Amino acid sequence: MKKKLLYFLAVAMTAVMLSACGKDTSEKTEGSEAAGTENADAGEEKTDTDVQTDWTALKDMDVENRVTLNEYTSMAVTLQGPSVSEEEVDAYIASAVGALGGKEGAAIMDRAVEKGDTVNINYVGTVDGVAFEGGTDDSEAGTDLKIGAGGFVPGFEDGIIGVMPGETVDVDVTFPEDYHEELAGKDAVFAITVNGIAPSELTEELVPFLNDELTTIEEYRKFVYDSLMENKQAEFDYYYDNQVEDAMISTLIAECTYTDVPEELVERYYTNIVNNLTTTANMYGVDLETYGSVVYGMTEYADFEEMMKSWAEQSAKQAIAFQAIANKEDLNINDEKLDEELESSVASYGLASVDEFLNGGSKEEYREYLMFENVINFLKESVQVTVE
Repeated sequence: MKKKLLYFLAVAMTAVMLSACGKDTSEKTEGSEAAGTENADAGEEKTDTDVQTDWTALKDMDVENRVTLNEYTSMAVTLQGPSVSEEEVDAYIASAVGALGGKEGAAIMDRAVEKGDTVNINYVGTVDGVAFEGGTDDSEAGTDLKIGAGGFVPGFEDGIIGVMPGETVDVDVTFPEDYHEELAGKDAVFAITVNGIAPSELTEELVPFLNDELTTIEEYRKFVYDSLMENKQAEFDYYYDNQVEDAMISTLIAECTYTDVPEELVERYYTNIVNNLTTTANMYGVDLETYGSVVYGMTEYADFEEMMKSWAEQSAKQAIAFQAIANKEDLNINDEKLDEELESSVASYGLASVDEFLNGGSKEEYREYLMFENVINFLKESVQVTVE
């Protein structure tokens, strides 16, 4: 999942579309029940596309009295172009040199392993004399390990200290109680072979081991700089449109003046955000609180909730401004166009019906999604982009 800063309505509808392939549409969601999916007068159940939503559609809001638009046809945005710092070059070189512990002629072989060294090793782990899955590396490339970094089970790295390159040592360890179930709390023995110790810094003698076409440190640093810049430029170019959209939307929101942002709209987007992120979290086998901690660095769930509420407020402002622009520039989606787009999507996904495509969503949500696309494309035609 990379992200568009404030494009949560589009994200919400994308989730609806992607889930359409696997969910039983005969099941009612809580939202559809709240909206009232049954026609009491006729005694017939309405289809999803006929559901009357329990929220006010953007097209029915008096958005012109809620926002004063900026000069949206002459917006200017600035993007930060790719750059490579000396620190990034140093980090790349340190990593490359750290991988020379298994390279004959480059590795240090005449002293014992010390704490802080990066070593190249092979190992075989056993429990009660039986090798266990994931506990062996007997590959030619070996494993590079920084001693003291805590990358392996406690006791593993300490057991290598004092070992000479070329030697094999048996190291006794006990897996932590919170390790995965098969090994939690168990005693194990690792037979570890130290293949070599990586040099601690780059010298000109080491340059040919890193690039056999170069001979000096200066040449190698330039090679690293150029490689990093090429990768960053490619990434910048790949995400250019997304960056322009993000900057354009942020500028639009910042330059518009809002007199009223309906709480109903904010709550609607907050619910969408929570539901979508919960679905994403469940795909990774975690709950929303854990997902917020791992992906967004929010150690307190209350802080994560505040972040999501802030996103919802920004999304509501975006939606109001977009609807006002759509009204002014004739970018709204009429019923005929909506039905045409829905039928096209149904055919593209190979589904049986519009109901199956919407999968519990509503036509109005999809209408707004299409309107958002229209406004984005309209704004991109006139925005002035500067890359610094």
